[in-house]
Amino acid sequence: MNQCNINLLDLPTEILITIFKKLDNIDILYSLFDVNNQRLDKIIKENICIHTLNFVSTTLTDDTLSISDRILDRFCMNILPRIHYNIKSIVLNSLSMERILRVAGYPNLSELKIFNFNGKIVSHYLTVESPLRRIFQRQITDLILVFENSFNEISCEHYSTDIYGFIFKFFENLKHLSIIGSYSKNFPPLILCNLPSTTYYSSTLYKLCIHVMCYDDLLALLDGRLKQLNTLNVVIIDEDFHSTKVYNTNNLPDLKYFNLQCNCLTDAYYNKILPLLRRMLNIEVLNLNLILDNLTTFIDGKHIYNEIIVHMSKLNRFNFCFCNFIELDHLVHHLSKDDILQTFNNITDQQVDCMIKYRNFDIKYHVFTLPFIFDNLYYIDNTFSNIIFNHVLCIAGV
Repeated sequence: MNQCNINLLDLPTEILITIFKKLDNIDILYSLFDVNNQRLDKIIKENICIHTLNFVSTTLTDDTLSISDRILDRFCMNILPRIHYNIKSIVLNSLSMERILRVAGYPNLSELKIFNFNGKIVSHYLTVESPLRRIFQRQITDLILVFENSFNEISCEHYSTDIYGFIFKFFENLKHLSIIGSYSKNFPPLILCNLPSTTYYSSTLYKLCIHVMCYDDLLALLDGRLKQLNTLNVVIIDEDFHSTKVYNTNNLPDLKYFNLQCNCLTDAYYNKILPLLRRMLNIEVLNLNLILDNLTTFIDGKHIYNEIIVHMSKLNRFNFCFCNFIELDHLVHHLSKDDILQTFNNITDQQVDCMIKYRNFDIKYHVFTLPFIFDNLYYIDNTFSNIIFNHVLCIAGV
């Protein structure tokens, strides 16, 4: 190539599209869109904003003041009205939500992720009078709500009935709902066990990611009220697994993907969790992140095969992390790490690792699959294995 001063617009369209797709959408729109070049505008409008517009990034986050009102104004006044029909997904902060959504019609918007979510958003925007009602009520099929602040001033019961329950009713075509937060106790879990079965009824929801207060709330979710539920990702907050009501215990043939995180005693594991798993006849992907106390034996490959895998004929991926505490007086055999790992040789194709620490009165024992997919890792210390945990966001030692 002899030319040393090639202009960006001298490049073929295919190369421009490839370059643009590797860059941040917001940066491209702000820097290159509407620069009085029809070819460039056409390329950006047809290839950059087809799917997702992310307003919560390192360059566009209201609450960190990394974007000025001038930049946001330009997006809302000059850019969004010209590309809104191409946008299918928007990620934004609640502080700028109304400002962004009211500037255009967004006829193809179906996915919405809201950071800094709180109850005030429901009372202000999810009403009959809301100017955003059309978008929320009928268009949105995928909704992700991210809590960032404490909810101490409002009870969990209030959120269960007036916030979460209302969301189920208001979004008529909701297929995927995720309610998440920075930490498990940083946002209100669902309390469902004392509410009518019609409270969380849905004939369209196939994926749910939520925290529940206790085991009974999980049973209530699986009592048949969610007719199309295919994927369930649930965290149980309370360690009390005593059931106070009788729930539908029919098999769950439609559930294909199940993720569970909880802490419990040995009795709850054997009498509550394992029987629940055996109701999932067609489960294909199972992820278990469990902390079990008062065990009398190691959870090894033989246990996992006999108690779990053998009951799931369609299971093709099983990720797990068991953190166990075993009293020394109850342990019959003292096993080494190699003894444990050998029991997995004919059980799974996945790599498995374990950590065993014999202490004065008990044993702290971790066994887990690799790569490690979970976002938390508890009860670790400086003797823990030298493994890279790419997805872990929260750790705690003992």
